[in-house]
Amino acid sequence: MRCDVTEPGDRERLIALATAAGGPHVLVNNAGGWTPGAQYPAAAAADWQRTLSLNLGGPMHLTQLALEPMAALGGGAVLNIASSAGLGAEPYDSPEYGAAKAGLIRFTATLGAGPA
Repeated sequence: MRCDVTEPGDRERLIALATAAGGPHVLVNNAGGWTPGAQYPAAAAADWQRTLSLNLGGPMHLTQLALEPMAALGGGAVLNIASSAGLGAEPYDSPEYGAAKAGLIRFTATLGAGPA
């Protein structure tokens, strides 16, 4: 199915479809990117907020939606694809992308083997 991970309704439909098909067993959060030429601070708030939603908010919500059906199946795996843009302290061409990927790295680390 087509899924715009910046759209909560699409995320919900994706997990509902996977659940109806007997899953999800694995969730791979691999979407990413930013709008070229529209970087923070010059970009409109809607542009950089979309980048945050695509790279951090979407994966967080999809993970949240997938955890319960995965648990009902006896477990599963969530794989978050980040970027070296989220590491280090060097400047980056898209600050919002770097911040989102740093957030995704930290989000993944804080969940560890699973939520408490």
